Amino acid sequence: MAHTTSGSKSYLILVGGLMLPLAPASIAQSASLQLEEIVVTARLREESASSIGQSISAYSGDKIAERGIADIADLVRATPGLDLIDRGPGRSLPSIRGLSLTTGVQDVLQQNTLITQFVDGIAMTSPTQNQSDLPLYDLERVEVLKGPQPTYFGAGSVGGTVRYHLKDPSLEQLEGRLRAEMSQTDSSDDLNYITDGSVGIPLIEGELGIRLTAFHKDDAGFIDNIDNGIDDINSSDMSGGTAVLLYEPNDALRVRLSGVHQRGTIQGTRIVNGDPADLTQGGGPIPFFPGADVVDDEMSMFSGTVSYTFDSFALESVTGYFGRKFDQTFTDRDQTFRVFPFLYPFDAVANPAMAINNAEDENYSQEFRIITNFDSPLNFLGGIYYENTRNRVIQDQRSTGFLSLAPGFDDVYFQADVEIDGEQLSVYGELQLSLMEDRLRLKGGARHFDQSYVTPFSGGIKFPVAPGFFPFLAVEALAGAEQFKNDIKEVLLRASLEFNLNEDSLLYASFSEGARNGLINSPAVIALFGLDQSRFATYGPDFVDAYEVGFKSSFLDGRLQLNAAAFLNEWEDIQNTLQLGFTAVTDNLGKAESKGYELDANYLLNDNFSLFLAFNRTDAAFTGDTLIAPAPDGTCATVLGESCRIPNVPDKTFNAGVEFRQLDILGSADFVANATYQYVGDAVFGSNVQVPIDDYEIVNLRAGIELENWSVMFYANNLFNELTEVFVNPLLSDSYVNRPRTVGAVLRYNFR
Repeated sequence: MAHTTSGSKSYLILVGGLMLPLAPASIAQSASLQLEEIVVTARLREESASSIGQSISAYSGDKIAERGIADIADLVRATPGLDLIDRGPGRSLPSIRGLSLTTGVQDVLQQNTLITQFVDGIAMTSPTQNQSDLPLYDLERVEVLKGPQPTYFGAGSVGGTVRYHLKDPSLEQLEGRLRAEMSQTDSSDDLNYITDGSVGIPLIEGELGIRLTAFHKDDAGFIDNIDNGIDDINSSDMSGGTAVLLYEPNDALRVRLSGVHQRGTIQGTRIVNGDPADLTQGGGPIPFFPGADVVDDEMSMFSGTVSYTFDSFALESVTGYFGRKFDQTFTDRDQTFRVFPFLYPFDAVANPAMAINNAEDENYSQEFRIITNFDSPLNFLGGIYYENTRNRVIQDQRSTGFLSLAPGFDDVYFQADVEIDGEQLSVYGELQLSLMEDRLRLKGGARHFDQSYVTPFSGGIKFPVAPGFFPFLAVEALAGAEQFKNDIKEVLLRASLEFNLNEDSLLYASFSEGARNGLINSPAVIALFGLDQSRFATYGPDFVDAYEVGFKSSFLDGRLQLNAAAFLNEWEDIQNTLQLGFTAVTDNLGKAESKGYELDANYLLNDNFSLFLAFNRTDAAFTGDTLIAPAPDGTCATVLGESCRIPNVPDKTFNAGVEFRQLDILGSADFVANATYQYVGDAVFGSNVQVPIDDYEIVNLRAGIELENWSVMFYANNLFNELTEVFVNPLLSDSYVNRPRTVGAVLRYNFR
């Protein structure tokens, strides 16, 4: 159930009304007034977003700054069809168009994601149920591509793709910016701080330049733990930087190297018990134990692109590296409650289950492309892609309660060390046939991928050995387990038709296939539970057949853009996790369908006012029975059937906003303001037990003054302080909540 501190539901009307009096009685309209046209590389060529026959939400770096979009959660609030399981920094999991996680969240469970995030063409995605957060401070643009992208971005881009592009340096002049932000979150005892800055330096004028960015972010937290008396327990900090080196000695050759490094520490979680509006942990029938709850999250990536353009084609090489370390130590209420309830609750506070998870990912990739630009109806792009991955997870779970049970026990009741190494070779290509003076375009493409995974070793599982005492715990320690392999070969297809009714209107239809690669279950878990290796040692890909029809148009001499799309996703062999006490395995179970439609519009009313809105309707449900847990009553509590919705997917979302700019309102100073409104429809959460969650509304407001080099902005995010569950663990009645009202100021200085 959503909770709010305001009784008003006419948020958008109210906020818009606050800005209308700012408009002068008569506003001049420039003859050349047009909406910004964003050039993207969603199909590996530079094209206008409005000319591409697929649903794309694109944001320039300037627009990101104007709207205060700072991270993936802010991006979700602006983008129809993009959703997020938001559990706080470094633990978010985005989804697109209803293709979402269908089971419970486990931080280090080895499972590939349904969408892929890229930074400068390099995948920034871990094979786990939490993903790195990239602060959106110094970007050229962001592209959100909806639906499978098999030809261009391969397996993993099943629901869609999010692409971040770092800002290039100027090759002509020194430029840069400095920014300082301070804010206060309701319920927090301290302030939040962000500082970041960028500098672009031409090293050889007109040919070589570098751009460097650094940032530091302190989040004070806003949830109090009443069991251990710690306030603002979910605080966090993050520091990092980016670098881009660009070399363009002539019109043909372009060499671009970029890198990102960041490290964050997250103290505590966004979990609350009971009423989300209380913003507290503990105090309920299940104590929220005192103890460690810390995550150290470090990420590095590198992208190197070399391109050479000939008269009628271009050759490109893209080299990449992504690495991430996710180290987590926390008091595990879930394990205490489910695994050894005989310790619970009489000594659970003194001897809770503690979990130490260490996950490490490394991904090396190399891609070669050819992209033609023939002066003929037929053109082609194609390439070859190689990837080498390594994912290792070490789990150590313990409770000092075991020390007092019997001689021979130690405090460790579970240990596992599993590494999965992967290798992929893909070949892809796409043909485009242009007819009717390029008004009609037919595209067809395919990608063949050959993926193999292997467990080179397994450290096994260790249990305390105490014969005759709690016999179910007297499990022989496993020194290792059989090596498992998983070889996957698939061909994914894509076809589309685009037709320009006129130079301002585009109709399109497309079909595409998507696949999320299978993986390997822990050999030690298979051995420990005596599972059938022929079924559970590995699991295969799940597949999506995606259909989309759409319309893109421009009216009023480029001042109004209107886009609409309808989609259908047929999802089968879904990768679901099956809970086995304190651990889990993944299997291919069930089918689902996600269908709906999207609308978005941007309107430049005049030199002062612009409006935008976006709507998404998604009906995402299972189309056959999917066993999640033993089924005593045959309901959705244990079997997800045709009447059960896919978890974590709101049935509808609506985003709208108004932006205002008045030039020279105070001398040479411009007054700028914007208000945004977000409506998120009802959803369900959980797998073994599905919990309904009500809809909610969020309003953000920003206003300030801009000079030639300086600007100061004041903002209120979640203006009416609406608090709601954004993710639920039904087993323990825990909820993750959204951020309360946050009021702050941003001071920015630009120089060149």
